[in-house]
Amino acid sequence: MTSAIALLRSARAGSPASVQYQPPDPCRYDFFQGQPDPGAYPVAELRAAFNAVFDDEGITACKYQGAGGRAEMAYGFVGLREEIAKLLNARDTVDGGRALDASNVMVVNGSSQGLSLAVSALIDPGDGVILEQASFGAVLGYLQQAGAEVRTVPMDRDGMDIDALVARLIKLKAAGHRVKLVYTIATFQLPTCSVLSLERRQRLIALAREWDFMILEDNCYYAFHFDAPPPPTLLALDLAQADGGGRVLQSDSCSKTIAPGLRIGWMAGHPDALKALAAVRQDLGVSQITTRALARYLASGSYAPNVEHARLLLKQKRDAGVAALRKHCGQWVTFDTPPGGIYFWLEMSEAIDWPKVPAAAAAEGIALRAGELFSNDPRAERFVRLAWAHMSIQDIEDGIALFGKVLARCAGK
Repeated sequence: MTSAIALLRSARAGSPASVQYQPPDPCRYDFFQGQPDPGAYPVAELRAAFNAVFDDEGITACKYQGAGGRAEMAYGFVGLREEIAKLLNARDTVDGGRALDASNVMVVNGSSQGLSLAVSALIDPGDGVILEQASFGAVLGYLQQAGAEVRTVPMDRDGMDIDALVARLIKLKAAGHRVKLVYTIATFQLPTCSVLSLERRQRLIALAREWDFMILEDNCYYAFHFDAPPPPTLLALDLAQADGGGRVLQSDSCSKTIAPGLRIGWMAGHPDALKALAAVRQDLGVSQITTRALARYLASGSYAPNVEHARLLLKQKRDAGVAALRKHCGQWVTFDTPPGGIYFWLEMSEAIDWPKVPAAAAAEGIALRAGELFSNDPRAERFVRLAWAHMSIQDIEDGIALFGKVLARCAGK
């Protein structure tokens, strides 16, 4: 029966032989999953918000929609959309930029759903899409399923190489492919944690108008800077354009800044762009109960201080991890100190026999994520991403020390 079901899978469901990653058992040091610091989850505040929803709005909150009518089944609870618009206006504005309101926000079941909807709404088979050389694997999957012509461009410490982007645009046009979308994690990029410079952001927005494409800005790490604050988002810069903007769709989430278990994210942008997402959406919306509670939480004023608390916790962990990497792995890896985000992106020394590393790490109970999971470029095989935000400082230090011993063995030392 199992094999018969496997044979009925669609092409999009993948090969029956495909296997999801299984962490080592026991897993002593989980550097695999990108999760926030659980010490910053605002459990008490969320509990109070959910209780208040049932106390004040019980039956209404249990329905498909609220005061916003049937539109809430596509765009989400209007009260939360208003609070998110306030949050974005307070966090990230540029002189002359247009303020956002509820019409600029769609609430989704985690930012991954928003990214999937954007691909479905914008991309037809054969359309060109350009993204960073290493990127979020789920988006690569969405694009492949949509039949996109996907091309990548290299990065450096200042993010996406815009000159290389122009070259890709020219080549795709010459090959008969219209580029509709550029996807970028401009701030604390996954997996590299690089930051697209202000000058490059401005050039990218200008190119979107010149070449007539949309920019999909994945922005879920923006709040977690450890040194200087990052430049304004692409969405904010786009809204400051003379024509009022409309070239940027921004994806964001509560998963990193509040709690991943909420499964609440949002898409922000021009109402016409959101209409396209609404046209392909078929899930009947996001939980009214959860979104009403989240709206109360945001309105309470607790969000900003809790994010600041989380940012300071993460900076301490970042510093401890950098020190441990230099002490225990410095001979075997090179890396840039991340200015924000929740990852280390490590390049292996040529002395390391990389094919031995995953199994050797797993044997020690270390879960890690190999570079090839973020890119189709063969050069990514010499990279490793370590996620550390959810770990204690002691576990970060001990796990990296043990990882250094694994690398030494895989180098024959």
